[in-house]
Amino acid sequence: GINLVERLKQLYDKYGDFKTGLLTYEFAGVEGAQKIKDIMKAFRSETISDVIPGIDHVGDYLSSEIKYADRVEPTNLPKSDVVKFFLKDAETITIRPSGTEPKLKAYVFAKSQDSLDSLKEIINNFINK
Repeated sequence: GINLVERLKQLYDKYGDFKTGLLTYEFAGVEGAQKIKDIMKAFRSETISDVIPGIDHVGDYLSSEIKYADRVEPTNLPKSDVVKFFLKDAETITIRPSGTEPKLKAYVFAKSQDSLDSLKEIINNFINK
């Protein structure tokens, strides 16, 4: 037989060694609040697929819609200012403003450290442009 560490490696090889990351951006003042709104609007735009590669579908929890290439379905969840990108290989990016601070947060769930680093860089470049 194999030991637990060897079995864990087999599972990572088969399914991926998923990693998570959090990015936080602070935007103070009235200008900051507007900047957060503008960034959220940009993440909801049709052209975001030019920035984030491999989008399968998008959950827009403010409009209560899950948008696929060929259809739109309801989220069946309460409305919230959150956008979640469902990427290939079961990776996700979730963007939301903080409810209590002048901050924007991005949660990244990726299949490997390389993919996590790449997705974080894409988000950083988009927000800081």
